[in-house]
Amino acid sequence: MNVRGRRWVVLLLLAFSLEARADAQSEPESEPNSEPFASGTAIAIPRPDPRDHDPEKYEIPELSGASTGRGSHLVGGALPRPQLHYVVRLPGILQRMTIFENGLVVVHVENGGATIMKQLVLPLDAVATYRTHVSPAGLELIQENGRDSGPSPGRSVIRSYRDDGSFVERSFDPTLILRAELTQKKIILDDLLRALAEDREVSNPLTGYRPKLGDVLVADDQKSYKITRIIDQGTIVELTCTTDPLKMYVSSKELYNYFIGKRRKAEPQ
Repeated sequence: MNVRGRRWVVLLLLAFSLEARADAQSEPESEPNSEPFASGTAIAIPRPDPRDHDPEKYEIPELSGASTGRGSHLVGGALPRPQLHYVVRLPGILQRMTIFENGLVVVHVENGGATIMKQLVLPLDAVATYRTHVSPAGLELIQENGRDSGPSPGRSVIRSYRDDGSFVERSFDPTLILRAELTQKKIILDDLLRALAEDREVSNPLTGYRPKLGDVLVADDQKSYKITRIIDQGTIVELTCTTDPLKMYVSSKELYNYFIGKRRKAEPQ
């Protein structure tokens, strides 16, 4: 899984080089009515330097085979039953994850004004693995942590559901030292939540996306970029910011690393 934290590098020379190559190739399908660069900044987005991060740090074996949660997830015409529910609340921070019986996982994270909402589908054997690690019976054996008399800066809840729909939950202050058994279950769920929230490949709707002229992609900062050119035999995409005088050049295979979605086109009146 890929991780956030990409660096944007100003490469004006590359921009003019790509312009020259595009003009030389003269691809009418990709570049109708092509115009020279407008005034502004042209930047190119390089692939992340592997020295800057360790991809294996965010790999979890149980996520092998996970897919994007698109379409309906009804089970027999009804909503799927939850299996595990995990919530962390701290000042300015909300982290929520729910795993359902059909493998659907819903993630909701709010931190520093940024919001992440994702749906993924885990393999059923992965769901079984997490349910085994955080089972109702195992959670029931853990005594509640004692509560401080003073106000708590945060609260977390781990809830594990039985087959009949009843559940066992443990509520605790995530800033305190917890019992070893509860700490183990918290670490398991924290690791899964972190990996899902930071994933840029499985959960990104642009994975496998084929760029088209005129499509508008959305970056992490919610700015929109319109695809204004597809060059170098389709391997490079030129994108123009819709609000700022900014152009970007991104490998078509790496778009999911730098954009989080595609805006719907307005319906014709």
